[in-house]
Amino acid sequence: MNPLIVGSNKTLVGEGTSGVLNGKGLILAGSNIIVQNIHITNLNPHLVWGGDAITIRGTGNTANKNIWLDHVKISSIGRQMVVINFAGATAVSISNCDFDGRTKYSTSCDGHHYWGFLLLGKKTELSLIGNYIHHTSGRSPKIGGHNGETSVVYAANNYFFENSGHAFDVSTGGYALAEGNYFTSVKLPSANDPKGNFLVPTAPSDCRSTIGRDCKLNILTNSGTLKGTSQGKVASQFANVKAMIKGYNVAPATTFSVGTGNFGVGSLGNSVAQSSPKQSVKQSDGNPVEK
Repeated sequence: MNPLIVGSNKTLVGEGTSGVLNGKGLILAGSNIIVQNIHITNLNPHLVWGGDAITIRGTGNTANKNIWLDHVKISSIGRQMVVINFAGATAVSISNCDFDGRTKYSTSCDGHHYWGFLLLGKKTELSLIGNYIHHTSGRSPKIGGHNGETSVVYAANNYFFENSGHAFDVSTGGYALAEGNYFTSVKLPSANDPKGNFLVPTAPSDCRSTIGRDCKLNILTNSGTLKGTSQGKVASQFANVKAMIKGYNVAPATTFSVGTGNFGVGSLGNSVAQSSPKQSVKQSDGNPVEK
């Protein structure tokens, strides 16, 4: 497998659509790292332990910080699309990415990839903004799961499409807030682990104590129910990031429209996280056209 190791203060940017890592993953082993416009693919998709696409890990008890994954595409891999573990990572943003779970080697035997995101670590704080997460069957994302660890995730304006299993799986030590996301054909938008802490607003005012403003509601079509668990415990864990989230201009939940270039590789100028919602997100009736 031999992943490429990226140290601190590095930027990895692909040119056009030619920035492809074929059969290689990345380990981000430092802080202040940007990975942009890169496609990771063909990473031993036939092997369950065939390799993670992007691994973010701190050293000892020191968490990585300031990590940005933007306009990245991940497809046809053996294990996790993104994993954070060990000491964890803070100030992590994943935006405008295409997480493509279509596979010939499906553990659920339906052409869907199970291992999406595994977000662990002693201290992890992460935002998922404007991503297209599709044809998966689990861990989309998996947040927490270990005693003594804390994983805090803010998810907004993502489009979840064709998930035959579960999307959000918030477990022990996991704290998450989801607003303005759109779910189409997702069997279980949430796994409903009673050990997790997951704020899902049913009214705009539900988020005021947690992020200091009203939320945009999530929308579900042809999908199961998105449920919160232990929602009152989420606010305390969002104290460190409350000010930043409060200032973020969330768009109303919508599918990603065909041809807007707002996710994946090849187009960096028109995206949820980089321009106004009116420019970047429009209503669509179906599956976006892949680039």
